Amino acid sequence: MMAVNPSGSAYKNLIDYLDNMTIRNLQKLSRAKIKWLSPLAKNRLKFSENVNERAKQAVSGRKVHRYITGFNLKHKGRKYKEIDFELVKIDNKTDMVTLKILAPKKFFGQKVPVKFRTLRRGPFMKTDTSKKMENLEKTIDLYMENVVYSISEKGDFTSNVI
Repeated sequence: MMAVNPSGSAYKNLIDYLDNMTIRNLQKLSRAKIKWLSPLAKNRLKFSENVNERAKQAVSGRKVHRYITGFNLKHKGRKYKEIDFELVKIDNKTDMVTLKILAPKKFFGQKVPVKFRTLRRGPFMKTDTSKKMENLEKTIDLYMENVVYSISEKGDFTSNVI
């Protein structure tokens, strides 16, 4: 096979297959020097160097994840290693997605229009919320310990219970 039609279903299946490959297999494909396949594998490796293997793309099919992280993006003339976004709305007529910046804090709340194609092809990944949930649970546990401690310092808090 010499080439693949980029608008055909075979190409889309190939891209999905490459997106689900491990980094080790992508490295093997990129070194294989296949005329049209090796550059696609190299492109996947280039954008996956900041992200672990279990990360997911920001877009799967025509669905966009609610929380998205963009890697090595420029905003207001400055390059940022990571920018966290929240999905605000999707305009299917113009193929535009409106995102709200969550981090860095100085841009919090700013709304940024992004083309759907850019979101699909660019360095955008689904935000790994498991780490954030662990931090939230630790914070809640510390807060509850402080509340119980402060109540117990004030005296017998069981006497007010009916």
